[in-house]
Amino acid sequence: MVIEKWITSNRASDKAVYFRKVFSVANSKRVILKISALGWFKAFINGKSITDEEFLPGWTDYTKRVLLFSYDITSLIKEKNVISVAVGKGWALGTILFGELKKYYQIPTPCLYARLEFENEKGEICVEEFDGWKFGYGSIIENDIMLGETQDYYQENKEFFQESFDASQWEDVKIFNRRLQVEDKILPRVSVHEIFVGKRLGNGI
Repeated sequence: MVIEKWITSNRASDKAVYFRKVFSVANSKRVILKISALGWFKAFINGKSITDEEFLPGWTDYTKRVLLFSYDITSLIKEKNVISVAVGKGWALGTILFGELKKYYQIPTPCLYARLEFENEKGEICVEEFDGWKFGYGSIIENDIMLGETQDYYQENKEFFQESFDASQWEDVKIFNRRLQVEDKILPRVSVHEIFVGKRLGNGI
């Protein structure tokens, strides 16, 4: 499979980009999400994460191929829904030993590919890809695969994950044209193994 178009903000920033799309489902017995990104992504349907995997889609040579992930999201679907995806620099634009990867891969901003497939009782499939997406920003104000992440929780808005969120101030996405071969997930699964709780040292200020 080849992907030729990706959605993006087309705006250089250290912030993670938040993409969202509201969609309705009627008479569908099965809904599949096929998703990938140029950068890391974390995706949610109606506020619920679609997977516990981390660092998706993994690191490949973005001049040659990128990994595509398929999820059956039928159990998360209501009549009216919202898909929301945070996309950061990841290995496509982040810092590595020899400098910024975006200069090597020539990918200016984090990009997303998300395809919704609706299958009805007759086995017919309807597809939604690029229409209806908007983008904005949230609490992740800096992110880099090697240099870490900074969050400003004053900018966090959990309503972003809800269909009722007012996105009138958000902007329509732009299209980034890059023809890439995509392959089904081939990397080992990465998920949270253990959580360490921080402890205060000293009296502080």
